[in-house]
Amino acid sequence: MVRGVAAKKPSRHVSLRERLKGMEFDVALPLAVKALFRFSHRAKDAKALWATHQNVWLGRSTFVHWSLNDEFDVPWLVAKSKNAPRSREDLNERVKTELTAHFAECLASLPKKSSGSWLPLP
Repeated sequence: MVRGVAAKKPSRHVSLRERLKGMEFDVALPLAVKALFRFSHRAKDAKALWATHQNVWLGRSTFVHWSLNDEFDVPWLVAKSKNAPRSREDLNERVKTELTAHFAECLASLPKKSSGSWLPLP
């Protein structure tokens, strides 16, 4: 991304943001995360979740980092929802807190799955 120029968002993200716009922040955020990542399993011997859309195991730090970066940009997706924090710093902090809680909830509730070192075939 060029400094000072906003990156163009994929149409999927724009339509998701439009659907989340009128919802309460506490409802919109989990829906945005589920739409982007779709966790299906947790790792058998590690603290990682299987993201079906990306076909990759994600640890908490990577999940939070990806969610906050320009490619996924969860704060941008939920910024227009009702009761969303208005300042960018407050919004990012609130999203980060909720992402961490969501990851912990998924680790506790999803079934375990072990995999070899190879990605599964489509």
